[in-house]
Order: sequence, then C-alpha cells, then structure tokens
Amino acid sequence: MVDVKHTPGPLSVHRTGHEEQFVVASDWLHAEGDWGNIYVHFSGYFGSYGPDMFAAAPDMLEALKEAKSELRDLGPDHPAMREIDAAIDKAEGRS
Repeated sequence: MVDVKHTPGPLSVHRTGHEEQFVVASDWLHAEGDWGNIYVHFSGYFGSYGPDMFAAAPDMLEALKEAKSELRDLGPDHPAMREIDAAIDKAEGRS
C-alpha cells in the first residue's frame, strides 16, 4: 500500500474550460511531506488515452507489482512476466 503522507496520494482529474482539456493533480494542500514528493499538477490534451489513464497510473503500478508477486511461479521468462517487468521498468524510468 502507498504511504499517502509522503506521496502525492490519489490524483484527481478536472476538466478545464475546453471540453478536451484536463488537469491531473494531487491534493497537495492537504498532504504532508516534502513538496517534491507531494506536488503533482499537469494539464493538456490527453488524446485517446484520456486523463483518467494518467491519473490511474500510480494505482496500476502498485497492482502490477502485486500481480507480479502473485504470479512469481510462472518464472521470469514467461511472456506475461516479461510484459509486467517491462511495464514496471517503464513506470519507474528504467526503459
């Protein structure tokens, strides 16, 4: 589970003035911790992915890590495990 006190916590999605423009942001005003760890705010056009995909990314990363742990018996060479590892590496800036 993510320690919300020292991370941005859940990200919210809000529509801006234009129907295809959104803001993804943390609730940094109510979070505790170092500014660099709690502040998230970006906006723009998110294309076919949609802003909710970006806002869900931290939750999906944690779910992938849990799935990897549960599926460890498949072994590292199983195609599903390679895809999980590649996605985790990408999310953590290693690819």
